[in-house]
Amino acid sequence: MLGGGLRQAGILAAAGLYALDHNIERLSNDHANAQRLSEGIENAEGVKLDTKTVPTNMVYVTTTAPAAQFVMELYDRHKIRCGAFSANRIRFVTHLDVDSQDVDRAIEAICEVGARLTQPAAQR
Repeated sequence: MLGGGLRQAGILAAAGLYALDHNIERLSNDHANAQRLSEGIENAEGVKLDTKTVPTNMVYVTTTAPAAQFVMELYDRHKIRCGAFSANRIRFVTHLDVDSQDVDRAIEAICEVGARLTQPAAQR
């Protein structure tokens, strides 16, 4: 899921060790934000949660529109970054730099983009 080659293993390990040494106490915040995000978009048009419960800081959705288009619209219109990793799947990740206001903004944006992309092209 992290991508790249084995040559990068040390860099990834260093990031993990730093996180364990400095941010382990606040991981519950990331998990709570991911849960709030999943609850906020649970009934949004154009997306379907891959699971009802979100055990980590990652929220996976399946989109009715092409995932690449959904991701592009979220960034172009709302400056929200997320990743398309297949034709119709997107991963949202909450982390140290994402607070509850960002989650609220993301919920609003995902709902807006999802609703718009489910409309016929002539109505967009």
